[in-house]
Amino acid sequence: MAIKRDDGNFAHAAQRVLLPLLTDLGYGLFNAGLYIRPRGPWWEAFQLRQSTCGTGSFCINIGLCVTALVLALAR
Repeated sequence: MAIKRDDGNFAHAAQRVLLPLLTDLGYGLFNAGLYIRPRGPWWEAFQLRQSTCGTGSFCINIGLCVTALVLALAR
């Protein structure tokens, strides 16, 4: 039986547990479940999400945002 996906509750629970630890590492909360850390010309980012397969597990999306490139493309 598939477990109903509820990203809102998952993100809020993760925020309560992880944010104090992540703040010490330089990360800040960007929005529900998305954490960023500025690193000069780019940002390191990761997002915690409940899995789409309905098992109740979670996944972590990891990425970089090259802010100079984003600003150049926005012009």
